[in-house]
Amino acid sequence: MKWCIVSVLVGEKYKKFAELFCKTYAQSTNSNNRVEIIFVVDEESGLNISHYDFVTVKLLPPGCLGKIDPAKVFGTGTVRNFDYSLKRFGFEECLKLGYSNICFIDSDMTIRKWDTSVFDRCDKPGLWAGRGYPSSGFGTKPVTDVVDVRFTPKLTALKKELVYETDWVNYTMPFEAVMLLKDIPVPTIEKFIQCWEYVSTATKKLKLPMSKVTHEIGLAADMCKIPIHYNKDLLSIIFKHYIMNHDVLLDIYDKEVVDGS
Repeated sequence: MKWCIVSVLVGEKYKKFAELFCKTYAQSTNSNNRVEIIFVVDEESGLNISHYDFVTVKLLPPGCLGKIDPAKVFGTGTVRNFDYSLKRFGFEECLKLGYSNICFIDSDMTIRKWDTSVFDRCDKPGLWAGRGYPSSGFGTKPVTDVVDVRFTPKLTALKKELVYETDWVNYTMPFEAVMLLKDIPVPTIEKFIQCWEYVSTATKKLKLPMSKVTHEIGLAADMCKIPIHYNKDLLSIIFKHYIMNHDVLLDIYDKEVVDGS
């Protein structure tokens, strides 16, 4: 399978995370099992990864940041002053580079163990995530049992805005920190990116929380008939996610990259 890994970076902190990720990736892989890493960035300054021959760097489209100031992107868990839908540009750049099997990751990751059999076990066409949820409506805590799902006013407003019919209570939301898009035709991926933008435009118009990007991705996949699957080993075996521990990850960066370089 020809495939790649991609991440979208906005702001200095995430470029540090990308540098640390590259170091752990280089240590965990070799030329025989290593795939290309693509970083889609706001600007290349501050990104010190040119010595890695497995990395390609692309720029985000001009103007896509809107009013976002990369110097003020901050926070752990839910990042402030950021538009999560920018992650779709990672898939777009991969298509331009000839990839259709694409593994998106957040940059606040390190490699636990490079076990490619985990990717092999993602053995059905679709969008594979480390975990996910049934729809629980914008602004509510994700639930695990369908009987606990509630149709919220915010989700009602989105349904009306999109003029789209689906099982609005139970559509599936993938956790977007790791998403492996596998064996999906290129035209369908292109439509998925367009639908993601369409849903994101609606959520912004309605001033719904941008952190609820799982809804945007779930709806975009639903619109394109892309199945969503889960493989928890993506996060428990391959990648270690520091979503709530950015200070810890920055300490590791200082130790492994700054002091260890």
